[in-house]
Amino acid sequence: MEENKNKISYTPTDPQKGELLFVYKRFEDMKTGRYKAEKLWQDDDDQYQMTQTNVPDEDWKARLKLPDTTSAILASLAEAIDQNPGITYMPREKGDTKRAENLNSVFQYTWEKGQGQLELMDHMLQASIYGTAIGKEYWKTDTIVEKEIEEYETDKDGVETAVPKKWKENMKTVFDDVHFKSIYIKNFWIDEAATSMNNAVDSVEMEMMDEVTFHQNYDEIYPDAKKVISQDGVEWDWYKNEEITDKVEVLYYYNCKKDMFTIVANGVLLTKVGNPNPYKHKELPYVQSVYIPKVRSFYGIGLPTLIRSLQEEKNTIRNMRLDQNKLNINSMILVDDKVEMDDEDAISEPNKIFRGPSGSIEFIKGPQANTGAYREEEMLRDDIIIATGVDARTQQLGGAGDTATEVAIMKESSLKRIRFVLKLMERMALYRIGRQRVSNVKQFYKMPKIKQVIGTDGKVYDEETFPKIRKSSGDGDEWFEADEKSIMGEMDVVVVTGATLPISKELEAQKTINLFDRAKGHPDVNQRELVRMLIDSHEKDSEVLLTKKGEPPMGQGQTQAAGGIESMPGQGQGNQGEQQVQQSDVMPAQQQNGVNVNQ
Repeated sequence: MEENKNKISYTPTDPQKGELLFVYKRFEDMKTGRYKAEKLWQDDDDQYQMTQTNVPDEDWKARLKLPDTTSAILASLAEAIDQNPGITYMPREKGDTKRAENLNSVFQYTWEKGQGQLELMDHMLQASIYGTAIGKEYWKTDTIVEKEIEEYETDKDGVETAVPKKWKENMKTVFDDVHFKSIYIKNFWIDEAATSMNNAVDSVEMEMMDEVTFHQNYDEIYPDAKKVISQDGVEWDWYKNEEITDKVEVLYYYNCKKDMFTIVANGVLLTKVGNPNPYKHKELPYVQSVYIPKVRSFYGIGLPTLIRSLQEEKNTIRNMRLDQNKLNINSMILVDDKVEMDDEDAISEPNKIFRGPSGSIEFIKGPQANTGAYREEEMLRDDIIIATGVDARTQQLGGAGDTATEVAIMKESSLKRIRFVLKLMERMALYRIGRQRVSNVKQFYKMPKIKQVIGTDGKVYDEETFPKIRKSSGDGDEWFEADEKSIMGEMDVVVVTGATLPISKELEAQKTINLFDRAKGHPDVNQRELVRMLIDSHEKDSEVLLTKKGEPPMGQGQTQAAGGIESMPGQGQGNQGEQQVQQSDVMPAQQQNGVNVNQ
């Protein structure tokens, strides 16, 4: 690098320089502490994406990457996402019931507004691949430059066209609310002594952005942001960093012991010296999830690392068997040295003729693939299933000889491991999100937003407003303003996470059938709801199949499912002259091992 080529015209004061050196020193220490974990992440990525890494020089050699890791990750993710995990606020005291209901509505409103489920999906995917995932619960404000067109071009006839002629620029806020964001694990560093987010002292989050975006976001808030420039490698009087690219590297440093929040952009301190953590909870505004925990370690184990050796062995066996088949098809040829042949003559083609004296040309055939190789591959597949606890075949309809019950049992076994992963995420991430979100809502929602409205006189006025949020109740939907009165107070809430995986649909349906058989006709059981539950368990629309209450009976010769068992013809509800219809005609008996379970 040429001397002073990338010198930044920024000279920090002594207090600023001290804080900058402190932040960068902590950043370097965190990088060292993360080194062992991050060495595996690129291999994890390659294994998940089935990327070709060590490509053989010989074109004929097989280079397959088998999809066991990918299918296991996607199978577990599909089952976990299907549960739509979330949180619920519960009051500890009776007087807090209404505020808790309001907070639940606020959470659902903000979660959907910020696409929380999509962010959580990425969070769970990163945990599956890298073993560790990081999320951020914070107050997010996004603005864009919006150009308001004031005048359009006209054509030769004076007719207005769609081509803008004159416009003015306005800053528009597109998001201003609490938000959960999934952080890319490679852009986050944590206190090297931490074993969880709860005992971490400080952290660094890095965000790379282009220079235009940076200045648009920061210039109006932080005066020194105008001194930030993007370039390849930066050099200051007090520090050197050769790793910075032509982007702006923004570091967000939090320290919960010092109550400190610092923003540094390409070596320029944007915040004031000793700037406090802006959140009242005074915690690091991050959450952590691990897929498989390691003892006394912040970083967990992902599926690719867990089964890497098994996956590589399975890939090797499959590729060797394919190579062996290729060698038998395109056999090596032993040729008398008096016969003139070259490599092109030896390429296999249908009906190709080799000329030479008898016995001068001989095809060298290798042994056929050992059937034991197929068995070894099956054993490796079973080992992968044992290690991951996830059988990807449960996402299919079952293989040859697999009955619906066998597939259901396989699925139930897989769900046990997924339940464990979900419970970890609930305790580590969702619980912390719930606590910090309610704190941020109480802190920031009491400050009204300014909204421009047009008065009756046609002038534009600033009006203070609070979010109007819908709350569902037994009496229907109602709307309330999320102001200090509706959500504040000395309320103590409990965060209840509720991601509980049911057993497989096949087993669930069978359990419902068994319950129906034993509860039908019971005087204390609502028969209509019993039939509804049976229909729903078979993934049919009970609202369509069940007749509405108060509708006239169905015509003669038809059954009346809506009335439940007691309203079926032949159960004392019809005229004596009607043909008696047996229950078995309406609902065929379920056979289990040759026994009629309707009896």
